[in-house]
Amino acid sequence: MFTVIIAEKEHIDRIREYDIFLSPFADHRHIALCRWYPEKDTLAEAVPELRETVAREKTWRALILTTGEGLTYRNPFDLVPFEPPQKEWEEPLEEYLPRLRQVKLAAFDAAAEKPLTKLVTHLCRQPLVQAGRNSVGESDPEFAEYQLEAQYKQQLRSRITANERLDISLPSEVICVARRTYTQRSEEIHSAWGEHVEQQYRRFPDWNLYFDKMRYLVFDLPPENYQSYPFDYLRLLSSLMLLAGQEIPGGCLRPGRLYRLECENDDAALTELLQRYDGKLQATDILLEQKIDAAREEQRPRISDYEAERSFCANVTVPVTPRGDFDKSDLYVSGRELGLSTDCPTDEAAFWDSARSASDKAIHRLIKQPARALGKALESFRGMNRISDRQAACLDGYQVEDVREHIHTEEQAMLDTGITMAENLDACRVRIDKADHQVRRKIDARMTRKRTIAMGLVLLGVFLVGCLPMLVKNLGAVAARGTALGLTAMGLAALALTAVVCLFFLRRALRRKVYTYNDEVAELDRTVTGMMDDYSRCLSHACNVMRGCSVVAYHTAHANPEDARIMVYRKHQSDIRQRREQLRTVFALFFPREQQPCQQEPEAYPYEFDRPVDYEYPVPYAQRQRAIDFLQPDNRVVLPVAHIKGVTVRTEELYD
Repeated sequence: MFTVIIAEKEHIDRIREYDIFLSPFADHRHIALCRWYPEKDTLAEAVPELRETVAREKTWRALILTTGEGLTYRNPFDLVPFEPPQKEWEEPLEEYLPRLRQVKLAAFDAAAEKPLTKLVTHLCRQPLVQAGRNSVGESDPEFAEYQLEAQYKQQLRSRITANERLDISLPSEVICVARRTYTQRSEEIHSAWGEHVEQQYRRFPDWNLYFDKMRYLVFDLPPENYQSYPFDYLRLLSSLMLLAGQEIPGGCLRPGRLYRLECENDDAALTELLQRYDGKLQATDILLEQKIDAAREEQRPRISDYEAERSFCANVTVPVTPRGDFDKSDLYVSGRELGLSTDCPTDEAAFWDSARSASDKAIHRLIKQPARALGKALESFRGMNRISDRQAACLDGYQVEDVREHIHTEEQAMLDTGITMAENLDACRVRIDKADHQVRRKIDARMTRKRTIAMGLVLLGVFLVGCLPMLVKNLGAVAARGTALGLTAMGLAALALTAVVCLFFLRRALRRKVYTYNDEVAELDRTVTGMMDDYSRCLSHACNVMRGCSVVAYHTAHANPEDARIMVYRKHQSDIRQRREQLRTVFALFFPREQQPCQQEPEAYPYEFDRPVDYEYPVPYAQRQRAIDFLQPDNRVVLPVAHIKGVTVRTEELYD
């Protein structure tokens, strides 16, 4: 049957810590561990892992290791002090029962506050432990008293569960195991030899609000300051795992009875097993020491000072460059398409809007290039900022000192490197916008083709009107007429030439404004390029510093002749020595002061020990099995170990 062990965190941690000793008894496919927080009220808070653990289980049982509240009690489950009041000889039953009820209800109230009572109330629900009296009728005052008690118990149970809805099946069995350090008194030992009847057995489940499906086991332990406590505590955990992994025979544990759980050991077999295990660990420790000595004797390769300087003091450059698909020609505006008038051969305002939009998009992409180039450079930086330990191991102390000097030089150069600030880009953008405004003003001031032709015709007319008197006056004489016509033609040519020259000068002025705009864009380009160059220099210096620091850090961590392999060996050696110390702490009584020689030379664990991982060092049980009595003399189970002789239970004599 699937079993859930419910215990406080310290016990769960100990079970996992001692797993190497408990694993032969535990089938983890059918056993689960759940932490119990006794201070919580609801089941979801008290055992938060339970719901997920048994969600798919239709039939399961709970094995509860109780708290240490009743550790020093004769009955650790009888947590509520209850003694029925003494009945006077002639006192009527009608007067005695209310006094008894008052004491009992007070005990019920105290029991409802106990962590174990709260937990089992969630797990059992029904039925409660009955008072053990068969009434003959409702007129019987004791039966009426029993009904009042049952109703009060039900109220307390409802208050504890608070109608918490469970979407899991309830356990079919609830086995409670308690630790006990109680020492029997002499009068209790004498009374145990007296004659008793079953009706006199102490009904502690009644006033502690326990349930019929519960079973009660105690395991005797010495105080924690005793030398044998760690081993006895391990025996408790072993018994717990055996209870979880084996079926409990029917009728072995009766309801309402307290049983003492005992785990008997074969001391000779356990001593032999521990010595064999400790010898195997010791052989592995010796093997690791031999590996360490062999690693120390290996000669490290060395390099010359020239090779060291070329490899470790060379300046590494981290490039910060824009993307290869970025075309800087899109930044600039060409003035070749500008004509002699603002709308011939093309509309200058529309042309400038289109060219300015394309240039502005390119400028926006240009401004984003430093951040993107820096991110790409950082990827290269991560792969270049470290020198491998294998290379660093080739340097001697003097060469490492040269690396330190190189680090200092690069650090100073990194501090002296100036970084172009983003404010410079904003200033460039302001000047570009100003140049754009001047171009637009110049375009607005230029004349259209119609206005230029009209003005030319007006000037021509004015000129001809001015020349008309001279032509009229000289029409008579042939020589004078020729002179007048020649002067008029020369004047017209000079006028036309002057007009054309003026138009070219006006276009040249507009082009100069466009070139001024391009100059400001070029300044922005130079600023962005300078910013990326600054990033490259700073990253290069930082990369050189980190490369050198990785060399210095390696030699600082490996100042002694031990290299990385030896550190790994030391780690495994420490694990083995901790395991041997744990053996001597838990099994102190089974390790003699003088180690007995093993009959067979132990072999070390067959690991390479070349990785810094936690290896398992299993106990060499050597495939030994043993059939033992489990809870009953006729109930035999086979264990894969030979040092456990039996697990038994015995009824505790708790009679009133």
